[in-house]
Amino acid sequence: MKKLHPRSKWIFFFRFIVYEIIFGILLVPIIAGIVKDSHYSWSSFFELLIGIAIAIILLDYIWAYLTYYFWRYEVDSKVLKIESGVIWKKFVSIPYERIQNVEIHRGPIARILGLSDVQVQTAGYSGRRFAEGRIPGILKEEAEKLKEELIERIKKAKEETAAGL
Repeated sequence: MKKLHPRSKWIFFFRFIVYEIIFGILLVPIIAGIVKDSHYSWSSFFELLIGIAIAIILLDYIWAYLTYYFWRYEVDSKVLKIESGVIWKKFVSIPYERIQNVEIHRGPIARILGLSDVQVQTAGYSGRRFAEGRIPGILKEEAEKLKEELIERIKKAKEETAAGL
């Protein structure tokens, strides 16, 4: 099975950091209220906040690296296989005849890193917000080759199905 590009860990890292910032914005006023009503000083509050931020950044980087390390994909003869997950593993096998659309997405961070996100949509997953198959963090050229290969395999699978094979 193929792995993602090593730079993809930065896409995961920055995504986790954004989630932490949003969570932190919601959490800081609560902690500040606790500090205000307690005997702790504001300087100890800021020291604690900086310590927590550093710990979270380190944990986010470790988690991003593990996410990158355990994400794999393979273009098989009959299905597209995707494996992901650090603690809870997810194994997806998408038969080519079920694939409706293959898209390439490039967000701002991915563009800076020269990476792309290939998303595979199927008929059974059309009502959902996310694609059934997602391969983030591969080189732009590799993403375009993968899309072309998938489209060829989809055509071949649909021709075989139409021929009754």
